[in-house]
Amino acid sequence: MFNKKGFTLIELVTVIAIAGVLASIAIPSYDNYIKKSRRQAAIATLLQFELLEERFYSTNNYYTDLSTININLISPALSDAYYNYSTSSVSPTTYTIQAVAITGSTQVNDKASGNVDCSTLTIDQLGNKGPAACWNL
Repeated sequence: MFNKKGFTLIELVTVIAIAGVLASIAIPSYDNYIKKSRRQAAIATLLQFELLEERFYSTNNYYTDLSTININLISPALSDAYYNYSTSSVSPTTYTIQAVAITGSTQVNDKASGNVDCSTLTIDQLGNKGPAACWNL
């Protein structure tokens, strides 16, 4: 006949267990989403550098290192909190721009579908993008 108010220990443990299961599912998904969005930002920066290389080529009739473009033209920074941007090979008629994940950042462990490593992204003067799976967001 007593009117009891409150929760039993079993009810509290059940709620905590359900919250734990939901958190164990949500946190890895959230981490992957964040890595993917940072990769998308790196891709956007690579595309900006690609446009700047082509702009430089149209004016000077040769390609150059990103540091020269950075000095001569308004361009994004050569690094951010997650990636360093550079040209891995430059000749008067070719270039390859790369974004390399900074050691110790979460992007070092970035993977695309099929477990493809996305810690280094590249694009060249022909528009070849690598690894291809990392560019397909």
